[in-house]
Amino acid sequence: MESSVLEHRAVVSAVYADRVVVTITQSSACSGCHAAKACTAADHKERPITIYRPMGEYKIGEPVLLKGRYAMGNTAVVISFVVPLVLLLVVALLAVHVLHLSDLYAALCTLGGVGVYYLILSFFRKSLSKKFVFYIEKIQSN
Repeated sequence: MESSVLEHRAVVSAVYADRVVVTITQSSACSGCHAAKACTAADHKERPITIYRPMGEYKIGEPVLLKGRYAMGNTAVVISFVVPLVLLLVVALLAVHVLHLSDLYAALCTLGGVGVYYLILSFFRKSLSKKFVFYIEKIQSN
């Protein structure tokens, strides 16, 4: 396995002519803890992921390996968390120190600025989906 490739076990949940939908189970970090059954923080969520133009034939219920590059994850974190945080701080500082707005109006401007960022980001959904590409492989039985 390459160090730059992220692998996650998944199960095929739907098969179409041009795409396959796989489901992964996301677990919180504490779900592997020995006290996870007694703790309410143990969290499992199923997430569907669509793979366009997969190579090979797949059947519903078949276990597969979902693969992607680590760099995609880093880019996603920057786009969805780092940039909005920086934008939030910049707009808040500008609103308070340059425009001399009250705290209430500065907070509203800050939230509005982040909202506009995510709105603009949604317009680029198609081009971003081309950048964040996953692929699947059948799990080889030993």
